[in-house]
Amino acid sequence: MSFKNLTFIACLTVVFGVTGCRGLFENNVNILESENVQYGDFEGSEKKIKTEKPYKGFMIYSKNLNPNTVIITDFEDGKTQQIYKQFKFDGGLGESIEVYTKRVTEVLDPIRSLKNFSKYWKNIRTRNFLWGKHRSYDSKYLPIQYRAAELENSDLKCIFFMSSGPPSRKDHFGRAREFLIGYYCLKNPPFTIEYVEKMFDGFSIEGEGLKNELFAKNDRDVSAIMYYKKDVMKVSEKVSGVSKFPLKISDKIENEGSMLAD
Repeated sequence: MSFKNLTFIACLTVVFGVTGCRGLFENNVNILESENVQYGDFEGSEKKIKTEKPYKGFMIYSKNLNPNTVIITDFEDGKTQQIYKQFKFDGGLGESIEVYTKRVTEVLDPIRSLKNFSKYWKNIRTRNFLWGKHRSYDSKYLPIQYRAAELENSDLKCIFFMSSGPPSRKDHFGRAREFLIGYYCLKNPPFTIEYVEKMFDGFSIEGEGLKNELFAKNDRDVSAIMYYKKDVMKVSEKVSGVSKFPLKISDKIENEGSMLAD
């Protein structure tokens, strides 16, 4: 990876410079909150495969948030297909992980805390953040849960997000077969709620939703696909930017047994 010998904060210091903290959202008071964190753990694996196209899977395409380079690491086994991406923007950085089950008998136990999982993003895991509240937004293509965060003693602002597909009809706990988690960071953007959610409307899975049949063909974001084909440089890497990639969150569906069992 082109950044592997540089820390994330060093790169941002060179490009942006470091200034004092400012309010995270310009038009919203009480957006930040303190919270104690306890981190969970996720198992990893060494098997990885390369992808062939930069627009495969999750895409970020917004007027104010278009990547120029995407670094990709793929993983596939008998249960899941997973795609890690690092997005490089003019003045920022983002990362994401997508997980898809390969069998109808498999579902995913979603990650519960964006803040807890931030420990595993290698580029930012040693940074100290001031965290905003949990929020939800039903964007054009994806149902989004997100939290804002501000890097202490810096102008850097980040949005951490995750999304799940529709619940499996075969699983009594209503777990999905698709899951997405990620973040993006920019230098001192106008992070009002309206601004952030408008950018979420440009988030899609190859121009569509997590379940393509939920969206008509004329709703597909063809302009995003064309942008990624023509203007985004793709780089394949064997090692991802997440310390516990791939995620071990798949499980078999549960539709029988005692009603009192966990």
